[in-house]
Amino acid sequence: MMSRLSAVVVASITVLTLPVVNYARGTDQHRKLDRVLRKAAETGDDSPRRVIVRVRAGQASEVANRRKKHGDRVESEHARLNAFTATIHGRDLAELEGDPDVEGVSIDAVLTADGASEPLDDGDANAEDLLISALGLTDTQYEGEKVGIAVIDSGLE
Repeated sequence: MMSRLSAVVVASITVLTLPVVNYARGTDQHRKLDRVLRKAAETGDDSPRRVIVRVRAGQASEVANRRKKHGDRVESEHARLNAFTATIHGRDLAELEGDPDVEGVSIDAVLTADGASEPLDDGDANAEDLLISALGLTDTQYEGEKVGIAVIDSGLE
């Protein structure tokens, strides 16, 4: 009798927790945008963004061609990396996030050796804090004193 009751309790807990586990998995799978782009998508920012789109193996040209047909400008393709760089409309972020061939989308920030960032265009007022925001470090108490950073540039542009 006790083992039957235990089996019923275990089965009940399993059935009741499955929706929660599946919901959590589903939200993680669809978080393809980095922090900066997620914020832009959530606020409805429609300004053009230069982004790096990472795709499933062998799909870079196909996804890039779809973006071209949509009216976005593909700057360059990175076949070895299964990625391409493009300037897209802000309203297209949700579409990219929903594309099953897209694995991730990141802002293409231009950085200089002194740690300051350069605006991608004259209208990008938030470019100075772009990297800090993209890494989610805006609310940190650390200022980076006595920290060394090495940047390895792939040369892709």
